[in-house]
Amino acid sequence: MDYKTLRAAMVLLLSGMCVGVGILPAGPLSGAVRGTVRFTTTLTPPVRPFLSISWNFKGTTIVTSTSHNLTGDPAYASRITLDRDTGALELRNLVLGDIGEYAVSIITNEGQGTHGAITLNVYTSITGATITSPPATLIEDKSSANLTCEASGSISTREWMKDGLPLHSSDRVIFSADNKTVLINPVQSTNHGKYQCRVSNPVSNMTAAHSLIVNFGPHNIAITGPRAAPPGQRVTLQCTADSVPPATFSWTFNGNETHVNNSVYIIERMEDANTGNYTCTVSNKVTKLKNSTVVSLREPISGATITTPPATLIEGRSSTNLTCKAAGPISTTEWMRDGQPLSVPSATFTWRFGGLDAGVHEAGYVFEKAGFNHSGNYTCTASNAVVVDRIGAGHIGPARTTEIIRTEVVEIIQ
Repeated sequence: MDYKTLRAAMVLLLSGMCVGVGILPAGPLSGAVRGTVRFTTTLTPPVRPFLSISWNFKGTTIVTSTSHNLTGDPAYASRITLDRDTGALELRNLVLGDIGEYAVSIITNEGQGTHGAITLNVYTSITGATITSPPATLIEDKSSANLTCEASGSISTREWMKDGLPLHSSDRVIFSADNKTVLINPVQSTNHGKYQCRVSNPVSNMTAAHSLIVNFGPHNIAITGPRAAPPGQRVTLQCTADSVPPATFSWTFNGNETHVNNSVYIIERMEDANTGNYTCTVSNKVTKLKNSTVVSLREPISGATITTPPATLIEGRSSTNLTCKAAGPISTTEWMRDGQPLSVPSATFTWRFGGLDAGVHEAGYVFEKAGFNHSGNYTCTASNAVVVDRIGAGHIGPARTTEIIRTEVVEIIQ
């Protein structure tokens, strides 16, 4: 093909008279300053070389290749490489001025024209990412904190995290419009921890970290250790609390100072004199708060037995008395039968006035407005059903009703 024919084909292609298809992938294409990008095409190397390849940027022809010549803009001479088999273009040593749309036009050996265009975005790599916060002593529910994420380079996004998890906005956590700053007002114990800010663009990213110290507590005070110990045993009581900075501890025994000022109280050998109330007081020197908790240390209960008078019990005729005894300080005694709680049934009440049912079935009889007609005899009957068990058998005996009846005379004086 001579020069005139080639020129005519180029004119037809650029004027749109020759229908072409996109030969570049979907964009945009991203590159870093001083980096390299490659504009690849979707074409495979033909059997016979292309008649022409031309790359343009902002109205300037970067490079043109024909079957005989390769020409280009001198400003790009040291920065580009053209793949004449596929039409791909490599652009090196990128600058911000390279941002824009790049167009390629290719004429095959058969005279068919194809073209494509793609946008190139160039970014400055992210460097120097930091999180700053005004120096201050932060106290729970009293102070606020302001974290600022800064970096150099082309910043596309900022993402905040706390202790490796995404940080979300709330009524106390407020982000600026550009995500550059985070305001926490007021700070709480849950805000104590490590904060990260990830700054990124399509070609680079960097993460900064900052430890935020929130002074709080003491919270969740607890004493671990036995509540009862036999004579001669070594006893250790451990006092714990959530606190920043670490809390200080002091112990009292039955209200008296012990001069033990750490989290552990040790009784080397348990004696009767060691039974009583142990109080652990926890203090925070920064928040100026203190809290305490107490445990009671007693001798263990031992030798628990149930006794009953020896007797032959006959259903419906006999009664028995069970007695529970044990050694040691007993606070409560609970009875069970066959593994289930044993309790006395609730009482029911019936009131009679002048020998007639008064219609009141509660423990209290209330006169809204007492009058002469309320004078007379009042009788309250309280009853419950007592279930008698036949000892040694699986049979439940008949229910017996126990009643307590009391009569009072009420006189209304006009």
